[in-house]
Amino acid sequence: MNIVTPLQIVDPERLRVNFCLKEAGLYKVHIKCNSVPLPKSPFIIISICGEPESNVRKMELPIFKSDASCVTHRGLGLTHISLDEKNEFTVDGSAAGNNMLFVGIFGPKGQCDEVVIKHTGNNVYKITYEVRDSGDYLLVAKWGDEHIPGSPFQLSAM
Repeated sequence: MNIVTPLQIVDPERLRVNFCLKEAGLYKVHIKCNSVPLPKSPFIIISICGEPESNVRKMELPIFKSDASCVTHRGLGLTHISLDEKNEFTVDGSAAGNNMLFVGIFGPKGQCDEVVIKHTGNNVYKITYEVRDSGDYLLVAKWGDEHIPGSPFQLSAM
């Protein structure tokens, strides 16, 4: 598990983020501004050695009281996929208690390039994604550790 610290504002045009990588190797860092990749992104970084296990801060997640079966969803992005267009759906967890929403999309060539989850308030989220390849896709949506009703969703893009 790699640890990323929150962004720090250096000045109006620069941000700083620190990584604690546990293994040496090459890593790609994708940087976007308003969903648009920066020029020359992804950047390649080299980790020469990782932090020793004993020096890595371990964080315990809080225990959330929630019920994923109370999450509702709507939108065409859960029933079919339009190629090369923004697909969209909404997830409403307002009646499900507090937890985190996880969304992933897996297709014929692996993970979807970009999934954007926007919190609109009161545990309601707008999710947009775009796919370029036709074929069958699997969309997974979880409220904490539990699938929301209907997940995983099987979708096709033609």
